[in-house]
Amino acid sequence: MRTTTIAIVLYLSSARLIVAEDRAADAFSLFSPTALYAVSNYVTVPAPEPIGTISPEDVEQGSIELFEINTSLATRKNFIVRWRYTEEGAKKVLAFWREHAGREVITRIGSFEWHGPLASLKLRPAGWTDEGWLERRTDKFFGVSEDDAKRILAGLKKK
Repeated sequence: MRTTTIAIVLYLSSARLIVAEDRAADAFSLFSPTALYAVSNYVTVPAPEPIGTISPEDVEQGSIELFEINTSLATRKNFIVRWRYTEEGAKKVLAFWREHAGREVITRIGSFEWHGPLASLKLRPAGWTDEGWLERRTDKFFGVSEDDAKRILAGLKKK
């Protein structure tokens, strides 16, 4: 048990997840601070997921499109929402992708939130370049429910 506890503490401390240490037991002199067997209690908090927000100002309003995916295998209606970023919106999104590549993130569009990983920069298709994407500046959510598609559309369109 003691070996397992020490291994867990060492693993968490190497992952930089330890944010607070409980010294209540020491305050009441329940453990000797010099004792070799004393292991402090730790509280861990996962690192918060970065949030990338896409606002109507980031999107060319005439480019927003909604498509329904019809397949015989689908158990529910699935939709694709596609749009093109403005130049400034594309630069903002690309900077977010570069900074958080390979991590779990939250993408927020109005009341819609998507939680998931951003692809690593090493996994980009052959020939993919930042400059090439900045010329096209397109993005989409694929296979979302009708309710999610409506929330994405509402978050992308100016009121």
